[in-house]
Amino acid sequence: MGNYHARFLGGKGAEKPLTYPVGHKTSRSELMEPHWTGYVGMVAGVVGAITGIAHPVMGYVAYRRSNQIEASDRRLELHKLLNETHVAADGLLHLLSRALASRQSTLSMRGLGHSPYSA
Repeated sequence: MGNYHARFLGGKGAEKPLTYPVGHKTSRSELMEPHWTGYVGMVAGVVGAITGIAHPVMGYVAYRRSNQIEASDRRLELHKLLNETHVAADGLLHLLSRALASRQSTLSMRGLGHSPYSA
């Protein structure tokens, strides 16, 4: 321990050399001077802030646009289905008259139709 107690109490004595390495001393101006990594961090922060704000705005715009496209697709599909239904309904009357004629001829052939053509 040497003369540590004497130094602690204010006495003058031989100082022991330090047992750990000590780096060079930096001046106050070196500590105050910003390093290039600070600039990189600042730029990255600004870019992150801009993209963080732009993302929800662009997401909302895309959402509205997809809803508008989806609504127009639904209207288009509805018109297409209506046209197909009209075409099917037009052919249905002809099909019903043919079915009735077939039924009557089958019943008359079997003698169950009570028609003037039955034997």
